[in-house]
Parts: sequence; structure tokens; C-alpha cells
Amino acid sequence: MKILDHYKKLLNNTENIGEGFLSLSLDDELVFRLAIDEELNPTILISEDKFDSSGWAKTNFRLDKLDLKFNVNCQVRDINTEKELNAPFTIIKQINGNSRMHDYFLRVVDGIISELRNDLSLVRLNSEIEYLVKLFSSPKKVDEKLIQGLWGELLFILASDDIENAVIAWHVDRDNLFDFSFDDHSTEVKTTIKNSRSHYFNNNQIKKYRRLKVKVASIMTEKASLGKSVLDLWNDINDKCSSFKSRSKVARIIAETITQDLDSLSQKKYNYNMGMSTLETFNAEDIPHITQECIPPGITEVRVQINLDSI
Repeated sequence: MKILDHYKKLLNNTENIGEGFLSLSLDDELVFRLAIDEELNPTILISEDKFDSSGWAKTNFRLDKLDLKFNVNCQVRDINTEKELNAPFTIIKQINGNSRMHDYFLRVVDGIISELRNDLSLVRLNSEIEYLVKLFSSPKKVDEKLIQGLWGELLFILASDDIENAVIAWHVDRDNLFDFSFDDHSTEVKTTIKNSRSHYFNNNQIKKYRRLKVKVASIMTEKASLGKSVLDLWNDINDKCSSFKSRSKVARIIAETITQDLDSLSQKKYNYNMGMSTLETFNAEDIPHITQECIPPGITEVRVQINLDSI
């Protein structure tokens, strides 16, 4: 059962919630619990009994949308076993949020739990906490070009013959040279809402492409009120990914791009059918560039716009 389904199950059992937390376990080892408090705030409880926390300095955080506390003795009732316990937990709680924020928070922490399951150490826990704090400390609006690029990359994944492999190949850092690095080639995804297959390239980047085995995936789409958003494509990928690790990676990349801009996550929509039908791949070595002798001395960077339909 997915974490969003678990949350709905908790919300359907809120009668006599009382003090403390209503919860259910997310793993057989009873390390992670999904919980709600009396205000129905979605919460992750991590058992402190599993960590040797001696000598480790812990800092509680209280942000506008996130409340994080360490080593808190909690009263917890399990809706599956109906047992009550009192034990120390790390508390990660989403506060001051609506249903959209709750949904987003749970998707993000689902990926964090996946990381911690692979490495249940204080170093990893601290790293994931820093990631969460950074994420929920950035409420700024995201540039629409960045959203459009993310949307195109998600569409490319959905159009792939092997979605799991495409997720594995997806970049982990936006500073990476290529969007996707497969075993035998790399792919750069370009998405446009213009009525021609025109994309911007860094001239030096094109020259690097020519020395490597690189493909350029070009996508044409348009804004559409009945189209699909980043959230819609995210759901589609999750439905097709059996690997918890892959779903975790998708969640992390989307979250690091979106931060808290939930309007960009769900309300910016593009024409999905148009994007799928226009997706076309080009060999990078066929893309023209400006030779060095044509560039005056002192110019260190040249950006060119190329209509791929002309090559």
C-alpha cells in the first residue's frame, strides 16, 4: 500500500483520536510510522531506539510548513493492532498545510524513508533532515522554463520502452552535462511551446556533443488547461514503476526542482498528446555549431537557437 493510501486510512479512523498520535507502521521492524495528530497533520515518526544517538548534537527546527523534533517521548496508538505505546521518536510533521501540501509532503518523505531503509545510520538521518529543511525553507516561485524542462523530462521517461531504466539514467543533479546517461549513449531533452522545433544550445556544449555519443530528444507542446501537469506525469510514472528506489529518485528530483511551488507542480499544464506525438530524437553530431575561428577573441560563451527540423 502506498503512503498516500496509508494516510487516507488514518483519516478514516479519527474517532476519539485524543492526545498523542494515531499511527500505523510502515515497516516490519517498526522503525517508521505514519501518524496524524489531533489537528490531522501528517507526521513521520522514526523510532529513536534504533539509533545510538549518544554524543550527537540534534537541532530541532520549526519552519512555516515543517516541524521537526528529536528524541520526543510520544504517546502512540496503532490503528492496526489497537495497541498503545510510549516511546522516544524523531518527529517530522507537516504543519500549516492544505490537502495539496499534505500530499506533496508525503510523497517527499516516502523517498526519504526509502533512503533511510538502505542506510539506517545517524549520518544518513542527518543528511535527510538537512535536505528536508532546505526544501521547506525555499517557498520561492520556480521559473516556468524550469517547469517546462522538468515536464519534458518526465514525458521522455513515460515514452521510454523501459521506464525503470530511464529513471536510473536520469540526472541526479541539474548541473550534470546531460539529462539522461544510459550505458551506450546520453540524451539531452529539449522542450518547446513554440510552433517550430527551435531550441537553444550552448555552442561549446554542441562541440562536446560531437565528441561523445549523444542524442537530443525534441518535444513540442503547448499550454493546455485540460493537459497534464508535472504532478499528473509523476503519478503516471509511479503507477508504472515497481521499484521503490526508482519512485524515490523521481520524488527527490521533482522536489528539488519544485521546492514549495505547488502551483507549478499541479496547475501548470501542457498538451500531453501533442508532446508524445512530436517527440523526436536527433543525433547530436548532426546539429550545426559555430566554429572557433568564426568567434572573435574574448568571447567565451555563445548561445545559438537551432531549428532541428532544418537538419
